[in-house]
Amino acid sequence: ATGVLTAGVLTSAGAFTASTTSTFTGAMTINGAVNQAPVFVADATPYTVLAADSGKLHIILEQTSTITLNLPVIAANLNYRFVMGGVATEAQNWVFVATTPSFYNGGAHWADLNSVASNTAVVYGNGTSHLTFTAVTPAIGTCIEIYSNGTEWFMHAIVVSDSTPTMA
Repeated sequence: ATGVLTAGVLTSAGAFTASTTSTFTGAMTINGAVNQAPVFVADATPYTVLAADSGKLHIILEQTSTITLNLPVIAANLNYRFVMGGVATEAQNWVFVATTPSFYNGGAHWADLNSVASNTAVVYGNGTSHLTFTAVTPAIGTCIEIYSNGTEWFMHAIVVSDSTPTMA
């Protein structure tokens, strides 16, 4: 951090770059940008989403097969944003798996890549049994946000694809 740490108070007039090892107690005031590097999700399955990466943008790069993204054990204030980092359309599915006893609430808006004007749908989590969300062959513009209150996962997603996403 660039700035002055005095009696538990960090005051910074410039940029501050956080890492998973930054630990502060007391008040922190930052006058400037907070830079947090994104997480690049490489071609790997399964992929473990880390609690330490909460709040970071996750860019999913081109995949050679369906990728399973396992969410961490649920805890309050975990939040993630996943976006397409490839070109045009991904030929693989993205499968987001939560662990019991947490379930998905909220859902996804699907926009048909071939005809957005005439074919859209909303896919809902039921909050009682849905543990898996699948973005089927997502395209550029796909954005999946997942938040936790410590008991449940809340999802807000826009999936651009030829195929409707699923919730199970």
